[in-house]
Amino acid sequence: MRYSQDGRKRVLDFIAAGGSKAEASRRFGVSRRCIYNWLDAANPLTYENRDLVILIGLIQKHSQHMSKRFQTAP
Repeated sequence: MRYSQDGRKRVLDFIAAGGSKAEASRRFGVSRRCIYNWLDAANPLTYENRDLVILIGLIQKHSQHMSKRFQTAP
């Protein structure tokens, strides 16, 4: 199930104000796993997975390096 940015913000604001993840899960009808995923995300409101964002950055950096390497080959 997809949640709106507003819905995620309400859940995350509740937790930031001291509410527990379990209570947020009950109160807003969101699984605890979903809440943990949002908290682990690089940008919880757009739900970008931090590890995936890092991996994509490394691939892009490697691709640029390899492109430059082959451009300077004799």
